[in-house]
Amino acid sequence: MMYDKQTPVPSEAAQSGLLPASPGPIMPAPPPTVEDRETPEPAGSVLLVEDDLVNVEIARAVLEPAGFAVSVAMTGREAVVATVSRRFDLILMDIQLPDIDGFETTRRIRAAEAPGRRTPIVAMTGSVGAQIPQRCLDAGMDGHEAKPLTAELLARLAARWLPGHVSGPGRQATSLSPARLAALFRESAARLVADLRRAHAGADRVAVMRAAHTLKSISARVPASQLTARCEQLEAVAGNPQVADLGPVVAALLDAYAALDPSLQNEPAGAPAVAPTTEPVATPAAQPAPLVLVVDDEENERFLVRHTLKRDGYRVEECDSGQAALAFCRDRRPDVVLLDGLMPGMDGIATCVALRADFQPADLPILMYSGLSDPGWRARALQAGANGFVDKSVGMNELAANLRAGLIACGLAARG
Repeated sequence: MMYDKQTPVPSEAAQSGLLPASPGPIMPAPPPTVEDRETPEPAGSVLLVEDDLVNVEIARAVLEPAGFAVSVAMTGREAVVATVSRRFDLILMDIQLPDIDGFETTRRIRAAEAPGRRTPIVAMTGSVGAQIPQRCLDAGMDGHEAKPLTAELLARLAARWLPGHVSGPGRQATSLSPARLAALFRESAARLVADLRRAHAGADRVAVMRAAHTLKSISARVPASQLTARCEQLEAVAGNPQVADLGPVVAALLDAYAALDPSLQNEPAGAPAVAPTTEPVATPAAQPAPLVLVVDDEENERFLVRHTLKRDGYRVEECDSGQAALAFCRDRRPDVVLLDGLMPGMDGIATCVALRADFQPADLPILMYSGLSDPGWRARALQAGANGFVDKSVGMNELAANLRAGLIACGLAARG
């Protein structure tokens, strides 16, 4: 989910059906730190609409050192809400998104724009089909570029769409180290392969095609040419209704992934050391790291939080619903529950009430993880038994700081 310095979505836009109804005001960005105040004025503001963390980090590594202020939306609907709440100088739009695709997202953004206002929208995708450029233009986009974002491509985009925004002196794009890229690939690829297996088992060809597309995109960054080719093949046949049986192509992709995965467990020669993505192994004399149960129905949100917490030395388990969280806590009590406030079915407050029937606040701290700043909602959460709140934030550093502050408030500093 995307949270940044925004205002609530106008109710008339929500009522029109262009936007989802807003549950309340979005949490403002935290006050600027000393480092923030010393940072030069941004060269421009960019909304990056992308659902995969590998592609997000690659793009940020190019945009932020070049002086651009970057906000990230991980779904199409989040992007629509963000553009109504705030004006951006440029939008970089992925085509394959988990809810509505980039074409429909662009149409909704254009329909909600104020008269005389047109934000440049450029598609960033691995799709190279002959019809893609025309579909982008028909949807209201201004251009189409192939991933990944590079310093050269950024310079071309800035010259074309941001002529009044010039990068400051000494601002240069960076790139992720091979070791960092491999670590991100391991986590993303494992998640996408699991998504692919579930989609194939459920005969969901659209989900198969989406998983293959995203896996193709990130495997091309490693690079892993054999896996990339198999992903491209599966993406093509999944979109062809004349191909009834996807089994052989899925099996070939999984074989390519299995052959590649062991090589990614070894760091490239000369690569700098990076923090392990697996749980730290405690020595017999050491205490185990605190266990955090992350409860959120959004898989991308859980992935981002897990990545941040493990980097800080915590152990992490996940549940995608309030019911699953109840069953988990009764079987294996975590040190703290990080609970999404807005979930379908049993929402965060209802889950908190149910957990408090079994566990007292001192025995099981519950932190509500939300961007809602509505005092009434927060009062209900506290009445339900929440110990406190962790504000969602679009930036990795802000997210890490929010999580760390909330956990320390519960007496849980990371122990590695």
